[in-house]
Amino acid sequence: RSYLRLGFIGLAGFQMGQNKLANKCLVYFKSLSKLGSPNATPIYHFMKAVAHPSRAKYDEAIYQCKEARMIHLEAMANERCGMFLSDNGDDASKEYIIAAYWLYNDWGASSKTNNMLEQHSFLTEATQGYRKAHSDASSNMRLANRMGRGL
Repeated sequence: RSYLRLGFIGLAGFQMGQNKLANKCLVYFKSLSKLGSPNATPIYHFMKAVAHPSRAKYDEAIYQCKEARMIHLEAMANERCGMFLSDNGDDASKEYIIAAYWLYNDWGASSKTNNMLEQHSFLTEATQGYRKAHSDASSNMRLANRMGRGL
């Protein structure tokens, strides 16, 4: 559990401009990840995406969180990617916000999903069937992106 606390401290540090502290956390998770810690790898990639945002870095973080079955981090990474893309005028942001919504829902975070419904009017049209169709397309797109980078 301490690794989760430290991970959230690092994520919050990048968000609040506490880069010195956040970078220490990032280095810690990088070293644990290199040592093969399965729990550190998704957190490391998520922190890396928050530190230096790009769609590719968020896609990698989402993939790592999904592989580790860390649904709460996968939801957060999707939401952060959606916000990042929205801030940059990319319509693909909706895809990530919808994925985050359903992941939060699956995790049982009903207050969060209710808040997201209030913030994003397009979520009212999101249905379980819509999730399935877009989830498959998103997975294929992310896999193609990863393969294009030679991973």
